[in-house]
Amino acid sequence: MKQLFRLVKVLFSIYVVYLLIGLGLGYFGIINSIPLAPGWKIKTPNYAKEQTQVDFEQPIVYYENDSLKTLFIEEHQGALRKRNTSHHLKETVSVRINYEEINFEVPIIRAHSIETDVYPLPNKAICVSDIEGNFDGFIRFLKGNKVINDNLEWSYGKGHLVLLGDYFDRGKYVNECLWLIYKLEQEAERVGGKVHFILGNHETMNIIGAYDHSLFKYVNGKFFANATFMDFEYENWYSKQTELGRWLRTKNSIEKMGGLVLVHGGISPDLVKSGLTLEQINSGIRKGLDKNPKEHSETEALLLRNNGPLWYRGLAKEEITNEQIDTVLAYFNSSKIIIGHTVFNQIKTLYGSKVIDIDVNHSENREILGLLIEDNTLYEINDNGNMRKLTSYNSVN
Repeated sequence: MKQLFRLVKVLFSIYVVYLLIGLGLGYFGIINSIPLAPGWKIKTPNYAKEQTQVDFEQPIVYYENDSLKTLFIEEHQGALRKRNTSHHLKETVSVRINYEEINFEVPIIRAHSIETDVYPLPNKAICVSDIEGNFDGFIRFLKGNKVINDNLEWSYGKGHLVLLGDYFDRGKYVNECLWLIYKLEQEAERVGGKVHFILGNHETMNIIGAYDHSLFKYVNGKFFANATFMDFEYENWYSKQTELGRWLRTKNSIEKMGGLVLVHGGISPDLVKSGLTLEQINSGIRKGLDKNPKEHSETEALLLRNNGPLWYRGLAKEEITNEQIDTVLAYFNSSKIIIGHTVFNQIKTLYGSKVIDIDVNHSENREILGLLIEDNTLYEINDNGNMRKLTSYNSVN
């Protein structure tokens, strides 16, 4: 009996240590929950640090066998409830922005293709970055510059819309932004236009976070609360079994449009020294998205860490020389690099306008700024369509 008591005491001590270690890892954002027993777990302090209240949630569309399922949170008789519907090859999902009473239907793409990474320069293009879940600001900017109409439909003709990464994190309305982009892509293609959704570090953090929960540290707490409410872990929302997850994995992290390089963070001298092509950069990042960061190859580690195109801030901070900038431009046979990622008070020209940083603080209730490329001229534009000339541009196609 004494031996049994000692065994129970030892096991209890081990269990307490396990919980303390779990709480410590949770405090530093490494894990979000601690399993207690099969089917039971507790949330760590990091799990919903920003907001714990359940809120409306747009459809999470996922695949199970031959069925397409949608999981969402809606209002019903004055309260929120989750809905899980199953459809055999359903063609559309409905997005309802309850606080604005905006609804739109999104056709589901049955087969996805990897995006092309080189495009000719269009007659007109608009670039905007780092929206971070600010759906109101995003549609205000698009309407103000006649990219969409009041029904949130594409109205930019054969123009191109470049979304330069970081539409995830911080804000509450990430999926509203994603489904709108998903829809506009299809509408633009039908009339000869194009939407370029370039991945930023926050997109990749929300995918790779399935292997390392510390990467969820900027996720609005609403999403963790909603994940618990729907019994669908946040780490699975953008997996390869979900429609948005499959779609995101077709996107590039760097593209070239005429003589412009489009990249979220920047291009480091180390990236140039690697000798990687645009296609190799994009495919390397795709491969790294579905691996534990500890298992990344040397190339994947370069691409997905501080000196890679998603994270590098050396251009924005003017840490390299003009000669090095010229080397980067020559490597990609380009004349300018358009970046986001590093915040300025206005659209910023760097290195004699060879680098344009378009990341401005786009939090709620702030002016949204972007870049217009038209008639060989680059302009700063705001959400009212007002323009400020930045520089002329000799296109290279």
